[in-house]
Amino acid sequence: MFSVGSSAMMMQLLFMIQQTMLYKMAFKYGGDTNGILMAASLRVYAFSFIPLWGMSQGLQPVVGTNFGAKQFDRVRQGMKVFSIGGLVLAAIFWLPSLLFSSQLLSLFGVEASIIAQGVGNFRLFYSVFILYGVMVMTITFFQSIGNGKKAGMIVMLRQLFLFVPAMIFLPMAFGIKAVWFTQPLVDFIMIVVGIAMMAKELKNMSQSSLDTK
Repeated sequence: MFSVGSSAMMMQLLFMIQQTMLYKMAFKYGGDTNGILMAASLRVYAFSFIPLWGMSQGLQPVVGTNFGAKQFDRVRQGMKVFSIGGLVLAAIFWLPSLLFSSQLLSLFGVEASIIAQGVGNFRLFYSVFILYGVMVMTITFFQSIGNGKKAGMIVMLRQLFLFVPAMIFLPMAFGIKAVWFTQPLVDFIMIVVGIAMMAKELKNMSQSSLDTK
């Protein structure tokens, strides 16, 4: 069984493993140019993620309190508001990062020649970030209702069972391009799975609410 705290700690650990693999694979398949670009991309990625986790901390008491009080309509409304808010907040980082990729990477000390060669890879790597707000809110939702098992399942499926094998085998077939597209591909799959799991849970809450009336 996964508790709320253990799933959060596990996510941090697997996140570090994920970043280490990306960094090493970028050097292995793309040399110094891709390694340097990946290091900068991961810094941008980490910086952009901080506000989303901050917003998710506001979701926890909203969902947890109303779930405990069996106010399931408020739980659904809270998830709707925070999921939309997560999309908007992610877009604030996503749009400028795609539109002004070269300028952003230069702020992290990447040379113009490296940016010119790899700016397309950076945009590919960052392509699904706009959906990360929903992913974070989904994980937080399951933690907030005390279902750390499902939160842990999403985390492990995303960062261990899908990402690690994909990062090992896809570059063997597709080369350096796969190092850049593996994470957004895995994340898109997990966002779809997470939304489906959350929708089913909310539907069960609605049914439970009707049964008690």
